[in-house]
Amino acid sequence: MPGKQTDLIARKKVDGAPPMVLTIECKDTAAPVGNATVTTFIGQVMAQRGAGLVSAGVLVSARGFTASARAAVTGHPYVALLSWDDLSAEVLDVRHQLHDLVASYERLAIFSNYVTLKIRGLSWSTLKPTEGYRETDLRATLTKWLARGTGGLSQPSVLFILADFGGGKTTLLRRLQWEQARAYLEGRDDRIPLFVPLRKFRESHDLATLLRASFRDSFYRDIPGDLLLQRLRSGTFCVYLDAFDEMVERSDPARRLELFATLVTVMNSASPTVLTSRPSYFVLRGEFDSLVSKLSRHEADVATRPRPAQRVAPGRDEAAKADDLYSLLLDLHRDDRLDIPDAATLAGQRVDVAEIRPLDRRMVLEFLEHHARELDQVGASAEAVLAFIERVYDLTDLASRPLLLSLIVKSVALGGLDINETASQYGAAGLYETYINLKLAFDKAKVPHRGEGLTSDLRIRLAEFLALRLYADRVLEVQFDGILTAVYSDPALGPELQESGLSRDEVATDFATSTFVSLDDSRVCRFVHKSFRGFFVARVLKDDLKHRLMSEPLEREVLYFLGGFGRGCPGRRGT
Repeated sequence: MPGKQTDLIARKKVDGAPPMVLTIECKDTAAPVGNATVTTFIGQVMAQRGAGLVSAGVLVSARGFTASARAAVTGHPYVALLSWDDLSAEVLDVRHQLHDLVASYERLAIFSNYVTLKIRGLSWSTLKPTEGYRETDLRATLTKWLARGTGGLSQPSVLFILADFGGGKTTLLRRLQWEQARAYLEGRDDRIPLFVPLRKFRESHDLATLLRASFRDSFYRDIPGDLLLQRLRSGTFCVYLDAFDEMVERSDPARRLELFATLVTVMNSASPTVLTSRPSYFVLRGEFDSLVSKLSRHEADVATRPRPAQRVAPGRDEAAKADDLYSLLLDLHRDDRLDIPDAATLAGQRVDVAEIRPLDRRMVLEFLEHHARELDQVGASAEAVLAFIERVYDLTDLASRPLLLSLIVKSVALGGLDINETASQYGAAGLYETYINLKLAFDKAKVPHRGEGLTSDLRIRLAEFLALRLYADRVLEVQFDGILTAVYSDPALGPELQESGLSRDEVATDFATSTFVSLDDSRVCRFVHKSFRGFFVARVLKDDLKHRLMSEPLEREVLYFLGGFGRGCPGRRGT
């Protein structure tokens, strides 16, 4: 500015009005800014405004302002005083977005169908039930988790939630996100819920990028990474880290340790954190308790060491391996300024580990009663469906998982499960097979144009093709345009699609709107639930025991479905 240096000039074009120009001064002093500094700034702004150079002025202070300094701007509407906390709070004002989040969730079926889960406590070091454990309502554990997180930076609060696929992990986190959003909007809790899908870590392999993307996806605004991390550490958020087991496709104890140490930055903050995972992902009982402690003991020494030439060499002792792993982490995250804090504080009294328990008979009945209207349309009742589940082999076990219980209900409502018939056996594979065929037939009858589109068999084979590609690449999602190109290049599917009479765009629309697949606005394609990938891979393998995948170790989920097909579920070619 003529005659005076200023820290920042901000300009914004306003439609139908002159541009807005702000002169901004920033003060990073040890004490709050006083009256003299503010008075000088007011004179500067008024002079620049009188010369037509600026519209207004803003003085930002890292330590705030004295009472007399704030009083000095009274009567000066073109001068604003903002502390760093004030400015950060304005940037993080997401009340409107939280209103939308609450409204959107309450329109979902799960809002009224939700069943409160039970858990049992596990030991941090062994991931086995604690001595004298008893099943308890999840609410008490969550209340403790939230309350403990109010103690500031010295009181991190972490809750690990473990459950197998279909056990309700993501559904639970979405429910917690909704509850926390309501608490924030009603003034009962000033912490913002932040949902972080850890499977997206694969896109950048950088925690800061993932956190920013998660904030942007939830609240439709981008904020500086440093500000987000600062607020995370100071306790501004409740963080929901979904699916630790999906951060990478393949792992061993060393890789899990590396990923876990990356997340310690979040878990060791003052923002209460929930982390979900499948329990079977932790192959070595107590591996985190021992290895993370080793990392902590050697942190100060390793931080000053030069990068070692060789990492995790065979035969080296655990302490040396920990040194190498930690040095690698420091190098990986140096640019992001994500310092790894004292990981040992995650052990002991500040961490709760809980396993979601299967639904019991009362909870299954409660779930069925939530669907009474849906069942009534096919002449069924909650009690009749429960009796059917208890009579049919294996259905009782399957119904203890929320996802599979939901498939049972939908299959009954679609007329595919006759509750008066008891001779059949239903493994998980048989249940999925019944559901997909019913849903395809239902969609075809409900949407007239589907009768002129792809056949049900071709839709299933496209789903199998997608599942095999995702499985082979060890990913859960893929760019839709790429998979469509690959389908048309396939020697079996390509000619059939060409002969279907449908254009490429019509095939794309038909497939992208099928029962099993979802497509987001970035044209990223994935299955509506990860378990469908395992099911469709197993569906291929049951008909082709010489498939190349049979020579590789198969994922537990694929094996689970493959075993289920041995229960009398017919193959596509009558095998």
